[in-house]
Amino acid sequence: MRNLVCLCRKHHREKTFGTNSYRPGPLGELIITTDTGHQHRTRPKGPLARAREGIQEQVDIILADRLFSPDGYLTNPPGTDRRHRPA
Repeated sequence: MRNLVCLCRKHHREKTFGTNSYRPGPLGELIITTDTGHQHRTRPKGPLARAREGIQEQVDIILADRLFSPDGYLTNPPGTDRRHRPA
């Protein structure tokens, strides 16, 4: 069950009887949408949150390595055609 979140009594009653909606985000944060449409995101702390941050950091490094060539230029800037790369 991916839609479970742990709420205190106040926030649970607000969710159940009020107009705010709560949903979990992709990295464990809680996204709260108010009746005016504003979205607020929590920043989870603890061992699972730190593990997720470490995983996200590794993914960011891998993506940056793919995006930039060893000489520091973009590997595929907009307007270039991959099929006609100089060898």
